[in-house]
Amino acid sequence: DTSSVMGVIGIVVILFTSSVAFLHLRYSFNLIYGFYDPERQRPLVEIIKDRLISMVFVVLFNIGFVASLFLTSYFFFHMRTRGITGLGASLMLTSFNFFVFFGLFFCLYCFVPSKRVSWSVLIRSSAYASIGFLVGKILFGIYFKNIVSTSVYGAAGALLVFLIWTYYSALIVFFSAELANYLKVRKS
Repeated sequence: DTSSVMGVIGIVVILFTSSVAFLHLRYSFNLIYGFYDPERQRPLVEIIKDRLISMVFVVLFNIGFVASLFLTSYFFFHMRTRGITGLGASLMLTSFNFFVFFGLFFCLYCFVPSKRVSWSVLIRSSAYASIGFLVGKILFGIYFKNIVSTSVYGAAGALLVFLIWTYYSALIVFFSAELANYLKVRKS
């Protein structure tokens, strides 16, 4: 069956390209935290192990983000059915999202670099990234709620907003790691 073979090939290509992106993320974090050693030659077994770990991590990280979307929708629905609305509901959902994002970013900053990062840098980086994501999520939510429905640009505008969100996400991830590491270095 051709469609199942093409589906398997598609999954393999997605996993391979996402593992390449993950390895570039690891390289960037190693540069930020000062772990990168250009002189070190790695054996093939270590490279293959890194690829497999990166594929698993990419899948788990995406599952975490999708799960946070479903859980947010679930909590929002149940708060509405119980009559919890207004500022209280918004604060509860925002707090829940903060802790979910904090956990995901904590795992990202903890497991992606090739060496262990100090706890203070992990916690600060995760907190900064979570706050940045929440602010971005709120701003993009306002945009989609108020502007997209009346926009004449349609799908092209949505593509542009998606690209801006991708850039913003990368900026938040790297800036949070850089800021937390800078504060640690400056303090010591």
